[in-house]
Amino acid sequence: MMKQPSHHPHLPAPFRRAACLLLCCLLAAGCWAAPAFALEDASGGEPVSQVEAAPQAEETSQTETAPAESPAPTLAPAPSQEFTEPAPSEELSPAPSAEPSADPSPEASAEPTATPTPTPTPTPTPDPVFTVTFQLGSFGTQTVEVTAGERVEEVPEIPELPVAEVLGWYDEDGVEVDPAKVTVTENLVFTARWERQVEDLLDTDTHSAYLNGYDNGTLLPDREVTRGEAAQMFYNLLRDKELEGKAFSDVDPALWYGEPIGAMAALGVIGGYEDGTFRPEQPITRAEFVKMAVACDTLSTGEASFTDVPEGYWAEDYIATAVEAGWIDGYGGSVFKPEGKITRVEAVKILNRMLGRHADPSVKEYQVTNFYDVYPEHWGYGEIAEASTTHTPDLTGEQEVWTDYVKDTTAESGRWVTIGGERYYIDPVSRKFLRGKQTIGGEKYLLDAATGAAVTGFAMDGTWKRYYLNGLLQDDISGLGVVSGPYYIVVDKPSNYLIIYAKDENGTYNIPVKAMLVSCGYGTPTGVYYTPYRYRWLEMVGNTWAQWCTQIQGNYLFHSVPNWTYNNLDLEVEEFNHLGETRSLGCIRLCCEDAKWIYDNCVLGTKVYISPSKLSSPLEKPTGIKLPYWHTWDPTDPTAYYMCQRNGCH
Repeated sequence: MMKQPSHHPHLPAPFRRAACLLLCCLLAAGCWAAPAFALEDASGGEPVSQVEAAPQAEETSQTETAPAESPAPTLAPAPSQEFTEPAPSEELSPAPSAEPSADPSPEASAEPTATPTPTPTPTPTPDPVFTVTFQLGSFGTQTVEVTAGERVEEVPEIPELPVAEVLGWYDEDGVEVDPAKVTVTENLVFTARWERQVEDLLDTDTHSAYLNGYDNGTLLPDREVTRGEAAQMFYNLLRDKELEGKAFSDVDPALWYGEPIGAMAALGVIGGYEDGTFRPEQPITRAEFVKMAVACDTLSTGEASFTDVPEGYWAEDYIATAVEAGWIDGYGGSVFKPEGKITRVEAVKILNRMLGRHADPSVKEYQVTNFYDVYPEHWGYGEIAEASTTHTPDLTGEQEVWTDYVKDTTAESGRWVTIGGERYYIDPVSRKFLRGKQTIGGEKYLLDAATGAAVTGFAMDGTWKRYYLNGLLQDDISGLGVVSGPYYIVVDKPSNYLIIYAKDENGTYNIPVKAMLVSCGYGTPTGVYYTPYRYRWLEMVGNTWAQWCTQIQGNYLFHSVPNWTYNNLDLEVEEFNHLGETRSLGCIRLCCEDAKWIYDNCVLGTKVYISPSKLSSPLEKPTGIKLPYWHTWDPTDPTAYYMCQRNGCH
């Protein structure tokens, strides 16, 4: 192997040492960038940049190869390495050449110096933005977004209201503030307040009637109050109704609620929606009604004492104000149900409290304004009488006493009325809707125990389950589609009629379906049987023929009154006229309609009980039809009814 030369062939040793020393100093100080310093290659060729050496070597290695003995330039140590300056008498030996050998393998290539990754500049965090809400009562709300640490630039102006004085803006603690001077560091709510007194706006002096019923004579005390009705109630109590009303896109001024809504909105007692509508037919909630009530007075700040009115609830201050004034007390003292719909009688109670009005303790004995559906036992009877009957009160004692009032002496006649698709019966004595089980015109009725509406459906009558249609007790429900088989046939042999029973939900045969007039015979067997066969026509004793025959046992059957021949226009008229009497030779005769019903609806195997003694039954014995001698067909026979139509007889 050839020995490496110990010095550069073109520079004297002192110069080489000085150059190396300078290079080392620059590297140690971090002042030298490798690409800017060029070295000559060992063969004396063109200078080559130290950083560019590796890629240039890769580019030229395909055409030329540096001699193995060529000395490589000495590389300075990295700035992080410790460097010791050589003594003046020593010579620096060049390191092996950085140029690649004839084999251009990746291991032979020199790695370029990595450039440090710069640290990214952090993005500045923006200041938080908070929402400031301005509550303007019936005029709605306005919100603005404010950057933390800043103030509201423009505060909404509080509108002037009739019969009220603007107090200003109040914060959530009920403290009067100027929102423009508050530095915003969180979400804020400011509430506009006006000062007014109930007695300045509403008539609290006289006890005139302000509650009206409907044209049909009802009040519907437990019905939900609509927004239009709520406006009407307050409007009726205004001292001054001469107001320039506010218009809404869905309120026709010509309708009964048009003027009340416009007036109460102008007073700031009630407002509309952002889309310009009022929605007069929409039910109003308890919280919304209380807000209307408090809008007639001065809003204060406090905590609602109800478990279902959480802190921060939109109507919390209104509810708290009403509690403090003694206008509301909720349900059981602890629940208010703010989102529930308020009823007419509940609304009346609040209004009476606002007005300082209380019914006379003896009001149930008075002839107050009558409503068919308001009964003396209703919890709100006194409240309704106070609000609907004009009277003169004596307020000197602990309780209000009526010294005079407008009596309702309207006479009523007993009659049926239909209201909202329901039937009611007006009692001429009490002038109220009858309720419960009643006998009207000799018929039995069932009327709702609370409202008086005629009942449709099943109800217990003693031990029997009976069906009522529009209140009327039904003796025949076979065609109403409310029962189905299997059925049970019970024959009262001595009385000559039978009853069909259906099962109730417990599987007991206690639903009477219909009663049928029959003619048994002295030889009719008694006991329990199960029907085995049936026949459309069957020849009877004496060459007579019967229709729709259902066998009971042996030669005993249910069948129609016989015909003299195999012809349904050849009826034994006299036997037909004796239905309901003991006439047969042992079978049980029926009219065609009833015999066919058993044939069609009572499956084979139907249980039959024939009682030897009279029974206590839920249905009375039906009456029969009497035919003239020439009427030789059964008028209940569907296959012969055309004869009745032809003769115009049945």
